[in-house]
Amino acid sequence: MVKKYCDALDEVISITCKNQVLGDKHIDVKGYVAGGQIAGYVTSEGWVSSVTILKNATLDGGKVTGYVDNQGTVANIDYCGGQLTGGNLAGNIIVKDKYTKMNLGVFKDVNLLDGTIIDGGIFTRTITGSGTIKNAIFLDNTNLEGVTIGKNCIFAEDVNIGKVVRFIQQ
Repeated sequence: MVKKYCDALDEVISITCKNQVLGDKHIDVKGYVAGGQIAGYVTSEGWVSSVTILKNATLDGGKVTGYVDNQGTVANIDYCGGQLTGGNLAGNIIVKDKYTKMNLGVFKDVNLLDGTIIDGGIFTRTITGSGTIKNAIFLDNTNLEGVTIGKNCIFAEDVNIGKVVRFIQQ
């Protein structure tokens, strides 16, 4: 009998996993996690959609889409659209919608850890930290604090540029 859905006890997820609480796991290239919570350190080469990342948990790698409630850390992802709210961002994050090839992923109330580079996306509310954002759009009522702004960024009229925000052409 072939399994259609994962078991929360599986160490490697290589099939669809719906509405599970995942501790320390690896999602392989064929794996797809939809809904549920990430409660440990999860590495990914597959897809993750519409999850909650709990405090002290990390999602590292893979493709992410849908509505993500981030209370922990998200690192080194291809962000394929939706909205990622809260938490820390780390590593290299590339934003590209798989269908339109546009930068449609929204980041809301996020903190960029040191060395983070985000390429693309739409930013709103409070964006803090010490990472770099390039090729992005900043919406009205966005507050920036401590981040570095790279090339090809578009700012709405009412964006607050706070303390220690740097601008570079890279």
